[in-house]
Amino acid sequence: MNGKAPSSVITDGDVAMNNAIRRVFPNAFHRHCAWHLIRNAQSHLKNTDILPFLKRLMLIELEASEFEQKWNEMVSRFGLQDNTWLNELYVKRRMWSPAHICGNFFAGIRMASRCEALHDHIGKYVDSRTNLIDFVEQFHRCLTFFRYREIEVDYFDYGDVIVETNFHSMERSAGQILTNELFLAFQSCLKKT
Repeated sequence: MNGKAPSSVITDGDVAMNNAIRRVFPNAFHRHCAWHLIRNAQSHLKNTDILPFLKRLMLIELEASEFEQKWNEMVSRFGLQDNTWLNELYVKRRMWSPAHICGNFFAGIRMASRCEALHDHIGKYVDSRTNLIDFVEQFHRCLTFFRYREIEVDYFDYGDVIVETNFHSMERSAGQILTNELFLAFQSCLKKT
């Protein structure tokens, strides 16, 4: 990336990783993965009836005031005022709540699952018993596949832009440099703006 730091990072919320990101990428917006948070909720909350309410707060875009109202309703409905894990989650809401991370670009990604998918794909080429020479060779094959897929997407994934906001020139410009999938994510953010 020629020394350019990422503007956004999504992780599972590991404390050591949080500290490292804060130190190495101080200007990056760090978001916690919704999938990991929901999984942690399943182990920290005895009443599983709360999960649909929590998922909505993690995945649906609300205004901050709406989020606060729904959070308070959830806490009082299930009697969770003294739940330590939930209180810590609330304190960190600016790292996971769509209502509080508005304005930061994540290209529609809410979970670190794309990274998990990368690990899964690399696992098709190598495993823990792969020696170093074979690892380099297999990893190169894996990268070649990724590069091919990227070229394929770049070639086939551009189309005519349908302008939907008053920012015609910005949308057309974005449509020329972004793939359709990224353009639709950008356009969605632009419409909300």
